[in-house]
Amino acid sequence: MEHGNGDRLLRFASQTLDEGYQQVAAQALDIAAERLRDPEGADVVDLMRAKIAQSLGEFQRSDSLLSVVADDPASARVERSALMSRGLIRLQQLDRPLEAAQDFRVVRKMGWPENDRRLDYYEAIALIRTDSLDAAIIPLQREIPQENLDDASSFGFITESGVVGDTDLNHLAARIMLWTGKREQASALLDSLLNPPVGASAENETLLLLQLITTSQDSIALDLFAEADYARFRGDIPVALTLLDSLALNENTPEQLAVEADYSAAMLHLTQSDSAGAIVEFANRHPEHPRVEEAWYQLGLWWEAKGNYSDAEIAYEMVLMDFPDGLLQSLARLRLEELTVQLFLPDLPAEDL
Repeated sequence: MEHGNGDRLLRFASQTLDEGYQQVAAQALDIAAERLRDPEGADVVDLMRAKIAQSLGEFQRSDSLLSVVADDPASARVERSALMSRGLIRLQQLDRPLEAAQDFRVVRKMGWPENDRRLDYYEAIALIRTDSLDAAIIPLQREIPQENLDDASSFGFITESGVVGDTDLNHLAARIMLWTGKREQASALLDSLLNPPVGASAENETLLLLQLITTSQDSIALDLFAEADYARFRGDIPVALTLLDSLALNENTPEQLAVEADYSAAMLHLTQSDSAGAIVEFANRHPEHPRVEEAWYQLGLWWEAKGNYSDAEIAYEMVLMDFPDGLLQSLARLRLEELTVQLFLPDLPAEDL
């Protein structure tokens, strides 16, 4: 790809898009498209335009742009990027998991770093949404050669909460075991994640999931929770919310399971209704439960992703104030330190192009 002003504009567009300035990024790409004459440069412009469309919820336009690149790529590098991005778009659309899985399989055949576990995670989600649970376990438990077990943090994010590592995959594998009635296997897998200890956030999630399974003697209630959890991963949100709300409100539901159902419902309301109210109400109902620490932390990440740094700061401060001995203390403090920088950064005007 040619270097020069066009290349610098691409970097500028990428940076501004990451910061949430879609319009500024789009303007930069329009100028870059006029200055980049090589085919790979044009493909990169289309890849970034697809990313902007995705951020605006224009999934069909994003899919179309990515398909143009994937069908006639200037290089294997951009083809792999287009297929990976298109697979993620189709995974988000919920009704296209088979097509998503197909894109991920092609990406794997083209070559993908073995220590970057995102592809394993995405492929598993696609298979879950086709009800292929036995097949979904396979990429999650794929063995990586020891020489390739480098730190995966150099690769991208699956969500705002962090990178995909072995613990993320094992948590999902444990959930699949729970969905299919293999509780003892799920417990054994989760227990193995605590020795040696994992990171703070992952350890918190592991302990809470393990406690959920080991303290829920009511098999019917746990089966209903597993059904709701499975519906959530399939993208059947109305079914998941109905089951979770009924478990949370039923006085016969074991306490730990009721709180977990309430938390899961609150997180779904957060992502589906784009409102923080459900998390705040959950925290008020269970002020001392460890899940509230996780809820405040996740809410902080959610506000950060939206660029609302003031509210994110409040959420992280709730973690520090209400759970001084919690596992997420160090993470919340780190986020607060980074937010201090963000809060004093000036807005980037379009005329700075």
